[in-house]
Amino acid sequence: MNKILLPTDFSEQAYNAAKVAASIAKKAGASIQILHVIDLPSYADSPSFRLISESSDLKKQAEEAMKELLEKVDFEGIDVTTTIEFDSIYQRIVDIAKQEPIDLIVIGSHGTSGIEKFLIGSVTEKVIQLAPCLVLAIKYPMETIDIQSMVFASSFYGEVYENFPKIQAFADIFNAKIHLLKVNTRHHFETTRYSKKAIEAFVNECNLKNYSINIYNDDTEEEGILHFAEDAGVDLIALATHGRTGLSHLINGSLTEHLSDHSPKPLLCYKTKHIKIKYGIIGPYSR
Repeated sequence: MNKILLPTDFSEQAYNAAKVAASIAKKAGASIQILHVIDLPSYADSPSFRLISESSDLKKQAEEAMKELLEKVDFEGIDVTTTIEFDSIYQRIVDIAKQEPIDLIVIGSHGTSGIEKFLIGSVTEKVIQLAPCLVLAIKYPMETIDIQSMVFASSFYGEVYENFPKIQAFADIFNAKIHLLKVNTRHHFETTRYSKKAIEAFVNECNLKNYSINIYNDDTEEEGILHFAEDAGVDLIALATHGRTGLSHLINGSLTEHLSDHSPKPLLCYKTKHIKIKYGIIGPYSR
């Protein structure tokens, strides 16, 4: 891991994320780019408006807040750059991740609800949906991060193979054990034998060494992941998301975003391409 993007709005959650990002950077020898985006209204796209905005008190306030962040968080020994821009917040975060060699985005998750969630928490959700790299969402205060074990919850169908090496590389930084988890529910049930064979095929394909195989029954996938994480005492939850939007996203793609709100553990996500499954499992194992 070479470069971490740290978006910040200077909130308490953002400070939590900054501490975690600094801890990871020291462990991995990575640099950090700290980004603060001052949100622009959708109509503010003329050069004259942008010029006025950039000379306003908003930027001066952001510069003071950035200075305070650098003083409060221990970035000693880390190559840190700072950027303050006027743009759409989530879009600028995603654009930078696409344009530059960003390996990880560390972002605070507010985990609120109602209108406050729509205005604030949706930034984290959209970054999770759209970013091309790993996204680590931090909700609760953490001075440092030490991942001894983590759970990777999945269906273990073919689409999760694509970017799993990024999860493995993150686990390797900490020499962490990965608990592979398949949650069975009443509405999405598989036999233990079938699920175990799918996970074993995943293990062989990805050449995993430090892992365990777990099949867990619960009322919902979300509850199963959270309950298993609590029972196993893991330090982090890792998931793949399709990053879909619209009706398809609401029906099938919301699990990761729900967990970013409700999980007491840090949540590590990566985006996969959605593959329609017509005949059995797409991947090394099939019926």
